[in-house]
Amino acid sequence: MRFAVAMTLFCGGCSLYFGQDPPAEDDVVPIVDGGIPETPLYYCEGTTIYETFDGSKTDATPISSCPNGCGITSTLLQSPPLCLDAPPPVFACEESGTCMADATDSCAAALQCSVVVSTGGCTCSDGTWTCADACNQGLCGAAAVQAAIAGDWTGTVTPPSFANPYQIQLHIGGAGLWSATTTGLDSTAFYYGDNGNNLGSRIVIQAQTTVGAYASIGLFDGEVQGLMTGISVDAHHMKFAFVDSWLSCSRTFYFDLTR
Repeated sequence: MRFAVAMTLFCGGCSLYFGQDPPAEDDVVPIVDGGIPETPLYYCEGTTIYETFDGSKTDATPISSCPNGCGITSTLLQSPPLCLDAPPPVFACEESGTCMADATDSCAAALQCSVVVSTGGCTCSDGTWTCADACNQGLCGAAAVQAAIAGDWTGTVTPPSFANPYQIQLHIGGAGLWSATTTGLDSTAFYYGDNGNNLGSRIVIQAQTTVGAYASIGLFDGEVQGLMTGISVDAHHMKFAFVDSWLSCSRTFYFDLTR
């Protein structure tokens, strides 16, 4: 706080005052009580969203719930965190009911961007179906691919013509949670959204096919789901295409990664 300086000089019975005039009553700035702020803050723990007015979680009040959890947890936010959608479906090749001898059937999976893929085939033997998941690179079924992509990857992303290729480092956890860093002009690994590292950032292998797997990837803290296609992975190499499925399904980014 800045104070005006006053000086009093005495000369022959007179008093001279140097300084600003005292403020009028209407000009006095009222002192604001530094108590509880009026703006609330929010955070998520587990499946519950809390509201707090003092920044403390001790006296926070639960205000709503997210059955599938929140994209961002624990961090205090100025608006309630987003609830995650239910996990995307994972497709396996299955068939039920009775069948005619030597009958065959294929298993189909409907994905984003109106993509429909075959996840395997079934044959009838002795009146019952026997099914087998599709395989690629020796990996049969979605679960096998999900396990294979876990790890730390580095490599190049080739975007559409509106951007230049850039380098990324991508970490994928065993449950599909991902985080990334980049080098070059593009600051986000998948061009859109963020660089993961929250519960909404999850890669879920939905289907395996003979030409590679398909997956859903959470972006923008899980608010939208992108599409990964043609995932081909082995012990040291992974390639796939990433498509802007929540926009136009027309922008494709090609990833070529090693570990």
